[in-house]
Amino acid sequence: MTDPATWLLTKAERANPRTSLDDSHPGGQAWSEGNLVRPLIHGSVYFRVLYDAIEAAQDGDLVFFTDWQGDADEQLIGEPGSEVIEVLGRADERGVDVHGLVWRSHLDQTGFFASENRHLGEQLQRRGAEVLLDMRVRTGGSHHQKFVVIRYRDDPSRDVAFVGGMDLAHNRRDDADHGGDPQPQPLTDEYGAPRTIAANGCSLQNAIAAEPSSTERARGESTNRSTARLSASFCTSCSRSRRVSSF
Repeated sequence: MTDPATWLLTKAERANPRTSLDDSHPGGQAWSEGNLVRPLIHGSVYFRVLYDAIEAAQDGDLVFFTDWQGDADEQLIGEPGSEVIEVLGRADERGVDVHGLVWRSHLDQTGFFASENRHLGEQLQRRGAEVLLDMRVRTGGSHHQKFVVIRYRDDPSRDVAFVGGMDLAHNRRDDADHGGDPQPQPLTDEYGAPRTIAANGCSLQNAIAAEPSSTERARGESTNRSTARLSASFCTSCSRSRRVSSF
């Protein structure tokens, strides 16, 4: 079996002495073990599972999300009321603590989506959520994180994290037939034929989900969660930080 230390950062390498996340881990280990991991293949499958997980969150629970691109009107399950703004907005109104970090984006004139990202944040702020625009990147780069973490206050064994690179945005809700998201967006010529079925502009639509192990459930621990969606392909413009701004 491959030694996790050859793949994952140690406590020293992560260089974050203020965190308490690793207090239960032995030695220099900065990762958890024994998690339940489940692949979620295609955007439509991921969005369905994500929708159900957020809808299940109640007063006192937490939802954290990041986005490279965000469209408030993207329907997670193809039905009215499943729009990103509605799902997250309803959660906050139920007492769920919703926090988002969205890329501020280059200007629309450059082919990106500053307006869409700003509007998603503004609409969620009006619904009570806290959303920040992130531009802590080198010139020409981008904040490219895409994940959702849900923590259930009264039942930590249900905590889950969706990671791997799929935005809450148009073009992502594809399925095995690859007919494309019913809410498409045009692609640039660099992506080839003018079809609107790309997974997320820079990654494939494959996903993984991980939940706490049975041992963790028995101990009631809540730090070792990770529902992981895996996507391939990397954006060469991703880099380091510079500025965060709120609305």
